[in-house]
Amino acid sequence: MSTRTIQLILAGVLMATAAVALAETYMPIDVPGAIATDASGINASGAIVGTYNDASNVAHGFRFEHGMFVTIDYPGALSTAPISINSRGDVTGLFLDSTDHWHGFMLSDGTYVVHDYPGATTGTFTLESAPTECWSES
Repeated sequence: MSTRTIQLILAGVLMATAAVALAETYMPIDVPGAIATDASGINASGAIVGTYNDASNVAHGFRFEHGMFVTIDYPGALSTAPISINSRGDVTGLFLDSTDHWHGFMLSDGTYVVHDYPGATTGTFTLESAPTECWSES
């Protein structure tokens, strides 16, 4: 067998292997009873966060992990929108308060922390190395 033939065979095997390694897998993410579901973040463990609208069209946050959905609603908020989740399971996102203003939040170990820069209308903060945009209105 010639060197050229061996090179072509190896190139074919490598290309076939790369195609399999790069193949994407999709699965539906539908919160039970929701009229709309939007996933916005996933961590290396496969935990997913996002938003869903209930039957009354009210937006809520969710976390999907190990086949189970958990609602994430900032206390007293009209709407909650988780955006990202890190490897520790900390969630960042936005919530709309009763005065119709948006705020950034982080949920860590069951505790919410508000992230607002005084007077800001937009901002960012980082969870691990992925920047997350958050908006707040004053």
